[in-house]
Amino acid sequence: MTLLKKTKTSLPIAAIFIIIALSIAGFSFAHWEKYMWINADVKTGLLCAEFVPRIGGVDTGVDWTCGPGFAPAGAPRSDDKNIGNSLFTVLDTNNDKCNDTVNILLNNTYPSYYEELTVHIHNCGTIPLKIWKVIFFYQDGTKNVTITGGFPYFTLDLTGDGKADVEIKWGDNIGVQLDMCETMEVSWEIHVLQDAPQNTTMHFHVEFIYINWNENP
Repeated sequence: MTLLKKTKTSLPIAAIFIIIALSIAGFSFAHWEKYMWINADVKTGLLCAEFVPRIGGVDTGVDWTCGPGFAPAGAPRSDDKNIGNSLFTVLDTNNDKCNDTVNILLNNTYPSYYEELTVHIHNCGTIPLKIWKVIFFYQDGTKNVTITGGFPYFTLDLTGDGKADVEIKWGDNIGVQLDMCETMEVSWEIHVLQDAPQNTTMHFHVEFIYINWNENP
């Protein structure tokens, strides 16, 4: 007769550690958790500028003339003739409901014809602003001259024949702070030169670009 010998079974040490670890993990997961959220609304300011009346020039009927370079000897003066004229229209080129561009048309003008265009800019936004740069586009927008300050002088070949047709002298207020609801005046002079072609209506447009008053691009 064979007797069976009982053996004592024990858990491996590794299994014991696993059980202890799972117990601790289970205890940790049993804790309650609570999250707190903070909601915030941020409303930014509005950068907006528009042209407002009056927009126009010194030629309100009787022509004005001047000499080359706007020199003192040929300073602008009123003539006794009513031959040429200037037409100014404002445009909203970026569809933001604020006019940002001035279109200038010189009709039946001639060498020495002079015009000074004046526009008034109104801050219709909620933050101060300043004119960053002004761009003169000509030859149907294919060419341009950009000014960013000072009182620059330059010429434009409006007809594309390689000769300067008009000279421009910028007036003022690039980089000047314009507060909310305030209006400032900006002007520039136009003089038709000797090389301007006959029987030609010349035109160009001027775009104003604005930035926050405290920006320095």
